[in-house]
Formats: sequence, C-alpha cells, structure tokens
Amino acid sequence: MNLKKLVLSSLIAIIMPISAFSESRTALDEAPLGLQLDDIFTPTEMQNNSAKVYRNGNGTDVVIITDDGGQQGGLWSTEAMKLDLSQDFHASMKIYFDDVGSNSADGAAFVMHSDPKGFSAFSFDGGQTLGVYGYKSDSNPERGAVQNSFAIEFDTYRNDSGENQFDNVDGLGDNHVASSYPGLSSSYERVGSPKRNKIYHDKYSESINLEKGALSNGKWHDFSFNYSAETHEFTYIFDGIERQLYDGLDTSVFGTNSVYWGFTGSTGKKESKQAVIFENIPGLVDAKVTEQVLNKKNESLLETEVTEGETVSYQTDIAYIKGKQSWRNLKVTSNGNQQVTPIAESINILLPDGSKYTPKENPFTEEGNLNLDLTGVELSDSNQHIQISYDAVIKKGNEAKTRVLDSIQVAGSNNTIKSQEIGYWSIPTKYEFVFDEVADISTEITGKLLNTGDFEQVDLQLSNAYLSDGNQINSKAEFDPATQLFKLVLEEGVHLLAEEELVAQLTVDNEVVPITKTQVVDKMPPTAEGREVYMSINEDFPSSSKFVRNLMDTNKHLQPEDFNYEFNTNLNEIDVSKAGEHQIELTVADKAGNKSEMIHSTLKILEANKQLESKKQLELKSKDLIQKTTIEKNEFLLKQLAATAWEINAEAEKIDLTEKIIIQNSDEITENPGEYTIKLAVPNKNLYREVPLIVTDGELKLEVDEFPEMDAQIVSRSKKYSFPMTTKFSITDERVTESGWKVSVSQSGFTIPKGYTGSQQALNYLSLEMNNQESASIASQGSKEIVLNDVDSDLYFSFIVKKGANNYLSKNDKYSNEITWTMMKDNTLQLSKLNVTTPLKK
Repeated sequence: MNLKKLVLSSLIAIIMPISAFSESRTALDEAPLGLQLDDIFTPTEMQNNSAKVYRNGNGTDVVIITDDGGQQGGLWSTEAMKLDLSQDFHASMKIYFDDVGSNSADGAAFVMHSDPKGFSAFSFDGGQTLGVYGYKSDSNPERGAVQNSFAIEFDTYRNDSGENQFDNVDGLGDNHVASSYPGLSSSYERVGSPKRNKIYHDKYSESINLEKGALSNGKWHDFSFNYSAETHEFTYIFDGIERQLYDGLDTSVFGTNSVYWGFTGSTGKKESKQAVIFENIPGLVDAKVTEQVLNKKNESLLETEVTEGETVSYQTDIAYIKGKQSWRNLKVTSNGNQQVTPIAESINILLPDGSKYTPKENPFTEEGNLNLDLTGVELSDSNQHIQISYDAVIKKGNEAKTRVLDSIQVAGSNNTIKSQEIGYWSIPTKYEFVFDEVADISTEITGKLLNTGDFEQVDLQLSNAYLSDGNQINSKAEFDPATQLFKLVLEEGVHLLAEEELVAQLTVDNEVVPITKTQVVDKMPPTAEGREVYMSINEDFPSSSKFVRNLMDTNKHLQPEDFNYEFNTNLNEIDVSKAGEHQIELTVADKAGNKSEMIHSTLKILEANKQLESKKQLELKSKDLIQKTTIEKNEFLLKQLAATAWEINAEAEKIDLTEKIIIQNSDEITENPGEYTIKLAVPNKNLYREVPLIVTDGELKLEVDEFPEMDAQIVSRSKKYSFPMTTKFSITDERVTESGWKVSVSQSGFTIPKGYTGSQQALNYLSLEMNNQESASIASQGSKEIVLNDVDSDLYFSFIVKKGANNYLSKNDKYSNEITWTMMKDNTLQLSKLNVTTPLKK
C-alpha cells in the first residue's frame, strides 16, 4: 500500500497525521480514474480532522472525508491553487457515500470561501452543519459558519426535528443537493419554540431533491461546476441534473477574487464513509487533445464512408496550453467501438523534444484500443506537444453501413483531458443495383451498378412485376461496363403495371447479391368508356363509378371506388323528379392523379311505375284460347299483351325482365266468353300488373252477292218465262261455344223504283220465287257458301215473267224487288238482318 502525504502550505503549522485505512477498500480501489493531488490541497487545520488521502492501485488519490460516526473532516486548496473569480473556471469530480442507505449521516459540502481563518475555517456545531453551516440555535447563526463562503451541500440525512432543524423545509427531499451562503444571516430562518435555525435551501437555486438513500448507495456520483467571470453565472451538475444560481454567484460575499475551495463533511451518531476524487481542477493544467483520421492522401475521413478492409491513419495531437503544474505521468487510451484492427508496428510517437518514443510492448489492447503508458514524459510551457499516429484496417463482416467511433483520453497524475469523439462510416464491400425511376409508361428499364470493389462478370435478372400482356417479367438486362448502366427494352406495345414490385437479382462473379426492389410508378392515365346510366324518379344519383364502363388502369390493385370522378356536367341542375334523358361529361383520375380524357355518358331517368308494362286491355275470341295448353296459352296471352318488364340493378343498368314475366292466374282464363283479369308478375322482383280481358265467341256472318239485273226484252207475249237468279251467298261461322244457324229469305214484291218509269199492270205479271215459293229458309251448321243458280241447291231463286207481260213492258222501264235476308243463330235468335235490293230491267 502506498500512502501519500498531503503537502501542506508553509503557513500551516500542523501536519495531518496519515494512518492506514484498515477496512475494505473495494469501492476505493475500484474508483474511477482521477488525479493525484500533490501540492493541490491541504487538510483543514483542526484537531481530529478525519480527512485523509488514499492512493489506490491505479494511481488515483481518493480523499476520504469521513469514515465513521462522530467525525469531522475537511481540506482546502493550497494558496497556489485558489480559485480566481476574475477568470472562467470549470471543475469536475466524483463523490462517494458508502452503501448504508437511510442509516447514512450527515453529508459533505463543496465550499468556496475567503474566511480570515484561512486553512482553519470550519464549523463545529454538530453533524448537521456539515462543517460549513452556522449555529443551530444562536440568534445569529451565521457567526458560527465558515465566513465569506458559498457552499453546495450533499445532505444524506434530513434534520427536521428536536434541536436540529436545518432541513425543516416543506418539499425538501430526505437526501438533497442545495446551495447557500453559510456566512450570511439571510441564509437562515428562526423556527419553532425554543427557536432553532433552518436553512433556505431553495433561495439561491432550486434544490435537487432525492429519496432517502439515493446518495448513500455505494456508487460514485458525478459532480461538476462552471463559472463565467463576465456574467458571474454559476452552474452545477449532479448526476446529470443541472441547477443554476438564480442571480449568479455573488462574488461580493468573498470580498476578493482569490478564494479557497475544497470539501468539508461531518457525521453524527450515524456513520458514513464520504470520499471525493478529482477529475479536473481549475488552472492546474490547461490542455487539449485532438484526434483525426485520414486516408492515404491525408484527407480527412470524418463523417465520410470508407469501405471495409481499407487502411486508415489515426493521428492524435496532445497539446499543453498553460497551467500551474506541468502535465506528467501521462497515460493515453482510446475508446473505440472495435471496428478497426490497429497495426502495432505502424505506431509513431513524437515527443516534445522531437525524439521518437518506442513502446516496450504492444500499445494496443485485444479489442483494438490504444493503451499507451508515457510515465516519465511531462508536458509544460517548454514542452508542449506529443504527436501519436498509427495505421488501422477497417474490419470486414458488417452486413450494413456501420458507425466507426473513437476518442482519446490522456490521463495525467494532475489532469485528465478527453478529445472530442470522432466518427465515420464503414461500408461493406458492396455490389448494388439501383433502379432509375420505372413507370408504367416506360419503354425500357434502366439502372446503375454501384460497387466498391472490382469484378469480372456481372449479370442482372429482372423479375416478378406483371406486364400488360398478363405475363410476369423475367428477362436479363444488358450491361454497359463503360457507364455501369443496365438496360432492358420492353417489347413494343407492352408496358409494366403500376405499383407492381420489380425485383432485380444481381450476380457478381457468380456471387448472388441481395435483391433490389422498386415499385413501378403510376404515370399512365386511366381509360374508360361512357355508358347509359339508369335511375328512377326521385332516387339518389347513382355512384360516380356507375357513369363509366370498361375502366382500365395500369394499377390493377385499384377498385372503381379508388378513382376520383370529376364531373364536367353540373349534376345539381338535373331535375330528378322528371323522367328524361341527360348527357353527362366526366373524367376519371387514378390515385396517382393521372386523369383520363373526357368521357361522355347518358343518364336516363325512368318512371318507376312503368317497370312492368303491357296493353291496358285485351279482347280475344274464344277460338284463340280453345285447345291450348297452359304454356301455349301463357305464350299467346303475353304476346297479345305485348308485355315487357325491366329493373335498374345495382350497377345502374336497365335489365330486361320480359322473359321472366308470368301469368299468375292462367288457369282462371278460359275460352268461354266473358270478362277476365290477367294478373302479370315478375317473380322475386315485386312487379305486378292487372289487365282486363274480354273474351267473345267467334263471328256468325252472312254475306250475299248482289243479284244481276235481268233483261226482260226476251220475254214472249204468249209464254211464261222462269229465269234462274245467278248469284251466291255465304255463311261464316267462327263460333266455338255455339253452333247452328238459320237463314230466311223474304221479298217485298216488285215495285217501280222512285225516279223510274214502269207500268202498274206489268207488276201483276212479274214475280220472284224462292224454292218455288214467295219465301224460303235454310238451316245448317258451320260455314257454308251457296250458289243460287241451281235448282238442286239448298236455296235457289227464279225470276218469273208471266204470259202476256209483254203487253205492259216497255223499254227503259225499271222494276225492283227488295229481298230481305234474316240470319238466326240456334234457330231462334236473330243475329242480323241483311236487305238486298235486286233491280230488274225490262
């Protein structure tokens, strides 16, 4: 064990005894690297000062303030190491409280002062004073404090009961870090009965409040402070928590710019091991460490990309700027992230006198970090620089771009300086194909080979994406070594589909490189055709997508609703309450914004009550229905009704339902004459219609030809003449439900027609016989045609001119006889009457 005695100022008459520290020193031996404190601090001049220094195995001086209960300890900077308030300064250290949790007390304090007592400045009024605060009960507590002082306390025990009221503050943590001016009465307040003093912990800066045991946890805590001489701004940081004095450091408290600084601490009934190591002491050594990394051309590689396997050069400059001591016993270490392999034999160390230093052993660790011991080498005003350089190879094997970091720490016995961390990127030896933009309008696929290494053979296979002809692309691209460009020309008329994933498989010297993918950009506008769109009166407009058909886009993932439909026609001006036809203009754009040409469609608004249409009424003959099967009857009736049906489907199309029309009551409709109702329907479509039907029997009709005029000039005076009447009549009987008829024939007798001449005596000689009688009849069934010129026929007529008629007949006389035909059906009912006038000439 190497115990180091603190070097005291010549003004100090008492030398602090240094004794062996017998307990476990695990925490102290494993303390972070710190400074050696030769000629920097001196113990506070007082009886039973518990402060001592332990130099551990790594050469760090650990200041032990207390290590048992009922102790008081302190140390102050030497005269040479006092702080100069006219200059900026920074200090950093680590503070330790052993792992006793809530049993720890009382704490320690960082103190700056210009107390006239100098090295003897200390407060002895119990553990809660921490060696710096004033009396606990005096009405002027500041008198017992270290005078002309500023303190930052690290309190491991909250005193808020009984005689000890320093920490009787609402919201204050059981462990806390706070600042104050112990020598000012304004830092205290009288409380309780009897009156006791408490400290304003938040008056000058916000305190850092911690839970019980947070300080005394057996860990080293970071503590640093910064001071600006120009603004008096004072900031301290504890374990990353920053606090700033509200109004800066009140330098008037000190009455001078040259102040002592150090640590005090105390314990009461509870023990606590409290220690400090120093990392940076103001004004001791001001130095700078600069590191850079260069390529073979001595160009900086910082924040650049370097291919794995390349050799780079690390260069470090260690510069002494100024200080109260020379910088000695230097150890240079690097803190890299193990991404390079240093070349040990390449190291070059140039000392301040220009000579080269050769390490006795490998200056690099197994991890590749620099670990150089320069014990015996000092830097000072006259020896200001050490330069170190070495080469390193960037490790291979990273699959991706990797950050390479490094920093240098130079730890001397009286200061430790770190360089700024530097970094660059290690990239794997790569061969990568990068697509140019590939769009659905592209006639060729192009891209470039990016490579950081040489090759002899390279191939690129393009695959996966679908083409407009329905095939997937699976072709090899051509490579131009001069430009490193690949190109594949597509067949004429064939294009890629949008948003398809195009895959490129690169092979370099028979080694397969990870695939490259790109998505085909949609730049081709969609196409569509107009169509007839149907809707019913007063219904909502069909959706926009219904106004086009055959919508085509190179992006086959899109549904009709994914497109944007922009109407050039103002739909709001269309009156949907009226049936009619309207011309619609619109364009369609895909989700990439590509817009089609103008599309022309037609909107037809229909009356909903005309979805099932037919004749309003139907009249048929019995013969039309007789002897028909149900199917034949339905077909016949639907044809006669001219029935049609339609509906508008979900696609706004007019669908013909005519073939689906049925007659629901066809069995009720017969050939029997009468009135019926035909019930039309379209199954499952809620379409119905009723049509009146009148069925009548077939027609019974009599048709008679006119009798020819008879010329009487051939009549002899002495002879009777009988002339057959050559004519015919026909009976048409189309009845189904009835049969039989009777035709009767009668005559009015011959008369002289009005307007003609004739002899009344002649009338006695002229007559007409029907079957040798003045009248006749015939009965039969069915249709029949009878010629009236044959005595053997059912009915025949004879024109009779009696003997002697010639005496009374004159030329140009005219006589006529009216023949009446009567048609009866069923031999009983009169159906019709037909009068036929048969003219006769003389």
